[in-house]
Amino acid sequence: MEKLKERIGIDKTVICEIAIEKIDKDKLRKKSLQNGIYVNFVENEKSPIITENGIYVSELEIKDDSIGRLLIKHKQNNLTKKEIIICRMELLISGTKSNLQNLNADEYKSRVAQVFKKLENEYGVIIDSTDVSLKEIEINCTFKLQENWNKYRAALLLIAKNMPERYGNKNEVKFMSWQSVTSSGTVLENIHLKNKTTELKIYNKSKQIKDTYPDVQCDDDLIRIEYKIKDKRMIKSNFGSRRVSDITDDKINKLFRKYWQRDVVIPYLQWREENRNELLEKAKEHMSADIHWMSNFIRDCRQIEANRGLPLLFDIDDMRVIFRKLEPDNLKSAGNKFRRFRKRMEFESDLIGNTKRIKEIIYRIEEL
Repeated sequence: MEKLKERIGIDKTVICEIAIEKIDKDKLRKKSLQNGIYVNFVENEKSPIITENGIYVSELEIKDDSIGRLLIKHKQNNLTKKEIIICRMELLISGTKSNLQNLNADEYKSRVAQVFKKLENEYGVIIDSTDVSLKEIEINCTFKLQENWNKYRAALLLIAKNMPERYGNKNEVKFMSWQSVTSSGTVLENIHLKNKTTELKIYNKSKQIKDTYPDVQCDDDLIRIEYKIKDKRMIKSNFGSRRVSDITDDKINKLFRKYWQRDVVIPYLQWREENRNELLEKAKEHMSADIHWMSNFIRDCRQIEANRGLPLLFDIDDMRVIFRKLEPDNLKSAGNKFRRFRKRMEFESDLIGNTKRIKEIIYRIEEL
């Protein structure tokens, strides 16, 4: 089992600004006969795509699980009659089954060169990649969680529900249903937030690999956090250039951290401050109403979360600050009251450890 390098890096990309120089039709035909290879090659003398060896290409599509999908195509818009030329490649980062390990900038550039060399040597397709540029890019990081994945349900849901409005209302939170002899319930599988230009996915990478590639070994409880930038204008504005040759590790890291701060860290910190104030008022309300206030307080907090989606009491330990705010001049008394409260709440297991877990996810990124 290969050791995972926990880092921010590049995953799948779509590259463009490429052109066919030559095609060896015999080599292409022989390769198309191999199992697992898909080739669609159409010639048409009306096509403006002409190779150096005189071949008029109307369409060339190659699908190969070891490299990805190449599409060179000429078509005409039915309404405007405008000529359209498509030249793009959906590039996989690895020739192996699993994409567990991402690539740094230099490794990615080597991978691009390797793929074009494979197209030349095995398919007889020579590509001019002088100006090859990014059209889409996935940047991710994968790391091992300190606890079982299922314990992070509340933390991940809070991240999803705190997402900025820029992601609209088309977000998905997917659950996997499961049954066993001793228990039943729903397990969070992945979070997928998206708009026209950007997608953010947070999911159980270990499960995804084991479900898709049962023969591939990896650690349990691996979390993947993945940004997909679908707008080439955003790539250029963040990187300064879309050219593959201009990619650096510094640019990749800055982009990922910039979006992570914007989408997750800042919204969480804002929510935490607002939540503390609201939690303080709710605690005061119940303490003044009944000396045996704790049960009603917990019940009220759970009802509020059920009604609005966001939690009021996210973690029992969040009450430590509340007790200190209630008795700022007697922190010893506040500490004793918190410990009694925590003792009473020890069976509220879904409210224990959530703040520690969300901080683990949020701040683990800063260590990469």
